[in-house]
Amino acid sequence: GLLAAIGEAATNGMSDLLQSINQLLSEKRIQVFSSESGETLFKMIDQRKSERLRDLGVTETVVYELIASSESNGIWARDIRKRTGLQQQQISKILKVLENRSLVKNVTSVQGGRRKMYFLYELEPSSAVTGGSWFDSGEPDSEFVNSLLRYARMLAERNGSISVSELHQTIRLDGISTVDLTPDEVQQLVDTLVYDGILEKPIRGGLSYTFNKAHDRLGEQMAQVPCTRCTVVDLCFEGGQISPQTCEYMKDWLDEF
Repeated sequence: GLLAAIGEAATNGMSDLLQSINQLLSEKRIQVFSSESGETLFKMIDQRKSERLRDLGVTETVVYELIASSESNGIWARDIRKRTGLQQQQISKILKVLENRSLVKNVTSVQGGRRKMYFLYELEPSSAVTGGSWFDSGEPDSEFVNSLLRYARMLAERNGSISVSELHQTIRLDGISTVDLTPDEVQQLVDTLVYDGILEKPIRGGLSYTFNKAHDRLGEQMAQVPCTRCTVVDLCFEGGQISPQTCEYMKDWLDEF
């Protein structure tokens, strides 16, 4: 096997080891990369992928390795051109070859003008690229977000308060979401409700967000503004015969407010 061959070469001396490594690199059976500490590491490549890599040209291999180094963040074709010095026409041709071999894939980023980002075929792009659960095929999924916000509000109103962890668990158990939300995404839902005045932030050191009952009362009162059902509202203006200052209905509403 591969490991046995490397082990045997190592026991025969450094020159044999280097020769074996170079051969394996030329056969696209191992990949070289550096750790955070700068240590050189080798990673085995599975046989099927090795076969797809084996007869790539030099420039194709350079582009592939550059895409691999971008990991889950991906890389823009323009950045590939800048870092390799290749012409755009060459890069487009190379990317098509790599995509046809299922070695790389492109994903439209929700940031930066919806540009195409390139990733290794088997990698999942980061949420910064896809937009996470709030996007569907690169487009904001407003209906999905609003349904979760309504659900979170309902729970908070029913229980009087709710924490991020409780909301996260309840959404999962009730099957409200078709995708597995992260704790950060649930926190974003809660933060939105706080911003809208529906929830109040926890008291220092607490975890539960309190439902703001005054928010509902305010909404009910605003819905009762007499102007919304006044038949002569088009004739009403400040200083006129019909005006907010002289309107008895407005005075009664303000007294109740």
